[in-house]
Amino acid sequence: MLLGAVGFVLLIGYVNVANLLLARASARGREMALRQALGAGRKRLVRQLLTESIVLSLLGCVAGLAMLFCTRGFLLHLVPDSLPRLNDISLNWSILLFALATSTIAGALFGLVPAVQVGRLNLTHTLKAEGRGATGTGEQARTRRILVVTEFALSLVLMIAAGLLLRSFWDVLNEQLGFEPQNVMAVRTWLPVPNDPSTDIYGAPAQEAPFLREILRRSATLPGVEEAAIGDLSSVPLNHTETPAR
Repeated sequence: MLLGAVGFVLLIGYVNVANLLLARASARGREMALRQALGAGRKRLVRQLLTESIVLSLLGCVAGLAMLFCTRGFLLHLVPDSLPRLNDISLNWSILLFALATSTIAGALFGLVPAVQVGRLNLTHTLKAEGRGATGTGEQARTRRILVVTEFALSLVLMIAAGLLLRSFWDVLNEQLGFEPQNVMAVRTWLPVPNDPSTDIYGAPAQEAPFLREILRRSATLPGVEEAAIGDLSSVPLNHTETPAR
């Protein structure tokens, strides 16, 4: 669900960038029409707009990665220590390659629409348009409206999903566990395994029993402890670890 939410945020950002590129292409419509009238080929203009879009996307990717690298320590400080595999969170080459590939694809894909529309400009109509403040062709205006509606739709879906997720999380917090968790502590420990199995002093149940009885006796004598017990991992409620401990 978190990956889906991140995907929706990414799509919203892509749609927003595509809308900005369309608005930028509309503002440059008169320039492109004039260049075509002076002899510039349409394919050359399309390649130029695609190149500009990809370069802008890559610059945004580099800026985002730089911000992430600078704020990595602060962001990790906000993550609870109980998060599984917290120490595995890092910036590696796979993340960098994914970010660069995604930015390149996004720049090419969402820069293609304004590039194609610029390639189909009506030179006479565009050159007669007043000033650089023209809103562009009717096709460009319709495309921008479609992108705005799509962005609002994605934002609405993301907000609804976030609200349902928060409600489910609240219901889980208020769910009866079937036992009283207050003032209960579960400690997980492993017996040491030596490099030489012949020197393992806990290799048999008869050797482990005195050690476990001593742990139980000392635990029961700690200040504030009322009851103490020893069991395997499957006896701990809501425990999902499949690897048994010794």
